[in-house]
Amino acid sequence: MTDRSGQSPLRSRDDLEREIDSLRAENARLREMIGTRADNVDTPPPPWTPELAAGGTTLFGDGDIAPLPKLDARSSARAKIGVFRALFCGRDDVYATRWDNSRTGKSGWSPAVVGGPANARKPDRAYLPLTDEVIEAHLSGRIHVGLYPLLLNDSCRMLACDFDGPTWPLDARAYQDAARALGFDAALERSRSGNGAHVWIFFAGPVAASAARRIGAHLVREAMTVRAELDLASYDRLLPAQDFLPKGSFGNLIALPLQGTCRKGGTTVFLDDSLAPHDDQFAFLSGLQGASVSGVNLVAQQLREVATGPVESTYRRPFRGDGPKPPDKILAVAGAMLAIDRIGLPPALVSALKHLASLHNPEYYEKERLRLSTWNTPRLIRCYEESIDQLLLPRGLREAAVSLAVEAGSHLEVRETAWASRTIEVQLGAVLDADQQVAFDELRRHELGVLVAPPGTGKTVVGCALIAQRTTSTLVLVDRQPLAEQWRERLQEHLGLKRRQIGTLGGGAGRLRGVVDVAMVQSLARREDIRELTSGYGFVIVDECHRAPRGAIFTGWDERPTSGRRDGRKKLGAARLPRWGEGREQPRQRRDGRRQRAVPASKADRCRETEPVVEAPRLVTSPEPGGYGLLWCSNLLGVWRPSRSFSGDLDDRGQLACCGANWRCHRGKAGHRSCQPVSGQRGKRSGGARRVRAIGLRAGAPSAVAAGAWRSRRSTRRPGKPATWGRAAANTQVRLMGGGRR
Repeated sequence: MTDRSGQSPLRSRDDLEREIDSLRAENARLREMIGTRADNVDTPPPPWTPELAAGGTTLFGDGDIAPLPKLDARSSARAKIGVFRALFCGRDDVYATRWDNSRTGKSGWSPAVVGGPANARKPDRAYLPLTDEVIEAHLSGRIHVGLYPLLLNDSCRMLACDFDGPTWPLDARAYQDAARALGFDAALERSRSGNGAHVWIFFAGPVAASAARRIGAHLVREAMTVRAELDLASYDRLLPAQDFLPKGSFGNLIALPLQGTCRKGGTTVFLDDSLAPHDDQFAFLSGLQGASVSGVNLVAQQLREVATGPVESTYRRPFRGDGPKPPDKILAVAGAMLAIDRIGLPPALVSALKHLASLHNPEYYEKERLRLSTWNTPRLIRCYEESIDQLLLPRGLREAAVSLAVEAGSHLEVRETAWASRTIEVQLGAVLDADQQVAFDELRRHELGVLVAPPGTGKTVVGCALIAQRTTSTLVLVDRQPLAEQWRERLQEHLGLKRRQIGTLGGGAGRLRGVVDVAMVQSLARREDIRELTSGYGFVIVDECHRAPRGAIFTGWDERPTSGRRDGRKKLGAARLPRWGEGREQPRQRRDGRRQRAVPASKADRCRETEPVVEAPRLVTSPEPGGYGLLWCSNLLGVWRPSRSFSGDLDDRGQLACCGANWRCHRGKAGHRSCQPVSGQRGKRSGGARRVRAIGLRAGAPSAVAAGAWRSRRSTRRPGKPATWGRAAANTQVRLMGGGRR
């Protein structure tokens, strides 16, 4: 038999076998690239049961765990509901239902209340309990039920992880494999939308939600060692979504699976390892087994918080063995950020670099501690960017990235990107003291550096000395107008520059000269031409760089290309700063939910000193966690910044606002000084504010300013507007409180 071309459509057995072998080899190569195993396609491996304690406790080995009754599609509805409720356990005093508005096209979830949605907003509403009848209506398709998994005692009976987006099959399978490797019987369910999945892990009894979520975070981290494309946002997709039940809330809900109508469309069903629905859904559910409570607690105790930042080692070997090896040499380009070529990098190394450029969000943990909602508050702050072929890390992580590559068995080769900068002729007109000279000598030898020293030790003078030593066009970034004015005065005083030679951006001015310019980071971040505007500088100084994690400084700095000198001299680039919270307390939460200013723990101690303590500058030249910066021209102790330490005597009333207008100092019975907060609201005359005004200062300003420099309240206060102050007050602030060498 021949076809129209005259050739036989039948192929020989040898040809078919060769083609099959070729397809298998290609399939194996593709599976290796995406991190899936071929042995999972046909016969999934049995769950591994680890030995957790000397007594022989295992995840599924406790004798008090009764297996679920075996079911199939022909079992009774009562038996199916019983198995369903035994696995999907949550709060039974309340549940949620899904609603759809055909008129507006909106949909959502809301707790079921007595009397229907019309009573949902009534203060005396009563919630409906979760009963067998409700589950029967859900399985039959009449309603879609949402479960609240977090119980009243901050425990849970199950853990779920939600995956969305076009890559959900690979992400969910990597997480499921990680759970199986740890010994959990994980079930994969396709979500209602069809464009996502839930991976369920069940417990034999109530487990602390914090322990369950720690295990879930560990599984996400393990999955990233074989699936680098798994986003760090997956840490926020665990359910329960909180360790503790928020006040006045039921916590996050999750849609229950096997909804009758959706099941007919192929969604809310459980999938096998080939991502095909199980033939008998209830037979599959009845074969699942919950992990023992003692085993889960032991596993959680052995795990620690996910490592992030350069302080801890973020590299983990894949749970599937060694995995693919990295290339012998990894190329990177040091520009505005450190661009690492990710082509050919194993997933374990890529995920380690991502965690290296990430930090735990203190606001998330503060809200969780206060039992506030963590909605829209990420668990991790990501400081990296990525593209198809590059991973962009903060430039200050260069040394940490090199060490990480060595730990993974490779070598990171970094190439500098040089940009033409302008040579300037300036000379230092000041004489450095011993401490300033030590800091200057150390900083001049490094490209990256952070200078940490108490106020009044002359950090601005050291910055001017570095400008004179490098003789290249310089950009000084500040975050407040008084600092910009102070820098302009110091540049004229110490470098002999004329005022018209110093460019200014922000505060009503917008012209850069290209010699030594001072720019407000807020104004720079709003510019659309940041790259072109900052491409001609060979040296950058960030004043108050402990504020660098703010979005304005990130936007203003990350977009600028790294400038180099034509003569090949080294430049001072971005450096890492201490982790948020080091040396200061986290922001406190008011009862009304508003954030309150962070109070440094060491602030009162510093103000108890009769005379200012001037310590030798502590120079940090190696990258440390936190944010961006170059030259630290402020105190390390917190976001507050007194212009300088005050060493004068107290007045007759025994009060002096030496730490800013939101604080007052007084002499106690023991004769020492201490700081107490006063009113920080403008226009509000509290007792502390009146006492501050009595000595010629006013509460509510960024720092203490002479009362004579303030405009009258009647002339500056508008209807509905707070009292304001003008430039004269800011200039007076610098003269009165900013004296001395900086």
